[in-house]
Amino acid sequence: MTLLGKILTMLIFVMSIVFMAFAIAVYATHRNWRELVTGPTGLEQQLIAQEQLRDQLQTQFDETKKKLAMERASRRLELSGLQSQRVEMQEALREQEAINETLVQQEAEATTALKIAETNLQRLKEEVDGLRTNIRTAQLDRDAQFKVVVEKTDLLNQADSLVKQLKTRVSQLTEQVARSREVLAKHELSEFDPVIDIPPQLEGEVLNVGGTDLVEISVGSDDGLRKGHKLDVSRGDRFIGRIVIVEAFPDRAVGEIVKELRKGRIQRGDRVVTKV
Repeated sequence: MTLLGKILTMLIFVMSIVFMAFAIAVYATHRNWRELVTGPTGLEQQLIAQEQLRDQLQTQFDETKKKLAMERASRRLELSGLQSQRVEMQEALREQEAINETLVQQEAEATTALKIAETNLQRLKEEVDGLRTNIRTAQLDRDAQFKVVVEKTDLLNQADSLVKQLKTRVSQLTEQVARSREVLAKHELSEFDPVIDIPPQLEGEVLNVGGTDLVEISVGSDDGLRKGHKLDVSRGDRFIGRIVIVEAFPDRAVGEIVKELRKGRIQRGDRVVTKV
């Protein structure tokens, strides 16, 4: 039922109640009908009041009707807009359904391709695992061979270095032998002559001179001096004499003056050198 029908029904219901009230009042009072109709509070006045009320209600009804018409027009406009939106949404829905069907088809194709790719991936993984095993084995073999090569190379380098050292040493020894031969030849010696009595090359000075042809010098056994070694005594460029070691201590030694070779009196501070 519309709003206008509800209003009319309510209006009829109110009027029915009013007229029924009038009938009940007339029946209950049994007054004079003229007075009842034309009196100050008679039915005529009540009718006028009811007509005024009716006019007011009619006015309200008309206003309500206008509002209802405006509301209906607004509703129609809204409905038209909603209808347009529904059409647009239906079009969009159909487009989305088409897109969805395309996506479903693409998903099916992608799933198939994914299964094929997984199969290929598994096969490639097995091949890669096999290749890794082969590579690992090859690397171990290569490392072992490389270790052997490194060891051989180190040995070769060591051998080369040793050969170079030996060649250098041989050259040095050859030069030393040549010089030694020259020294031996100069002193009329050979490699077969004993060298235990030959003193090392050293130099010192006279520390003290005794009264029994004994001389104390500043070099000793720590310098390689031994008993029986001979040393020449000089002062400046002058040869004074020769001594023979009779006792050697770590830092000094005692020598006896060879009387036959004495050229002067030996004094403290004279220089002593090895006699070869």
